[in-house]
Amino acid sequence: MYQIKLGRGLHIKVKDNILLSICIPAFNRDDYLKNTLDSIVNQAKFPASCEVIISDNNSTDNTRAIGEYFSRKYSNVRYYRNETNIGAESNFLKLLNYGQGKYLKLHNDRACFYKDKLDELVKDIENSDHDVIFLLNENRGKQLEVGLIECNNFDQFVQTVSYWSTWMCGIILKNEEYRNLKCKDRAIASQLIQTDIMFRMLADCRSSLIINEKMLYEQALEAKGGYNLFKVFIGNYLGLYQDYLKDGTLSRKSYKKEKINLLRNFIFPWYTQIVLIKDKRFQFDTINAHHAILKRYWNEPFLYSYPLYLMKISLLRILQKINFS
Repeated sequence: MYQIKLGRGLHIKVKDNILLSICIPAFNRDDYLKNTLDSIVNQAKFPASCEVIISDNNSTDNTRAIGEYFSRKYSNVRYYRNETNIGAESNFLKLLNYGQGKYLKLHNDRACFYKDKLDELVKDIENSDHDVIFLLNENRGKQLEVGLIECNNFDQFVQTVSYWSTWMCGIILKNEEYRNLKCKDRAIASQLIQTDIMFRMLADCRSSLIINEKMLYEQALEAKGGYNLFKVFIGNYLGLYQDYLKDGTLSRKSYKKEKINLLRNFIFPWYTQIVLIKDKRFQFDTINAHHAILKRYWNEPFLYSYPLYLMKISLLRILQKINFS
């Protein structure tokens, strides 16, 4: 066991026998949380080298009972409850500070491990000493080969992970380097505080590791949303890159490529789904969606290919109906 100094006389104990702290922020999703915890504690590797930390943001359902049950049953599950709802981003920071493992993995209360996959993740981490590890989970489909990918700089990481860098379940940070990071809450208003922290650590380290293997699945929500998707993923997400463009950590070429990739593979589909179709399964705020898009993309010729995208989607749906009839 060793200690990391946090300043003002505060220290955190990091235990040599804990490789991975799985950090789960929880709020009013008790059934999802139970399934997630079951998927972790039933893994073969769990008892030896992992701990689970739950930070309950003052839930009003049965989250407390579930957290306390698992913490009583398993010595390496710890449950904490906030006296008031401190906001999701502040809860992330509080949660990560509880971690005693060599690595801290942000998780969510509805992300389940497939059988034996936590064991595989632990083996990948054991063989690594990177400051930043990212579980891409095959989320980029056929664009990347399955397996381990080492990125030698920030540019390469952005090109490999793309906007999936916003996915909190992918983020795994070396505890000691995370503790040394100053002003961790600087991007708290962006709703992407986890990505900002990871980017800053990436900019300071020599290399990072991408694990592009399917290890997790997320339980489906009845209704997904609750924030302004276009503000967060256009204004805030692309805004995180600006400092790295200025100091040359990120090349203009890589930024331009990512900006178009975001438009083609994220903005176009979501705009179609929640603004045009108005899909009731989603409850995202779409106020000023057009303004957010035009502000960042008005001078990008690819923006004006959107009608062609709609034609392509319509044609695919027609062909799908023909195939099923």
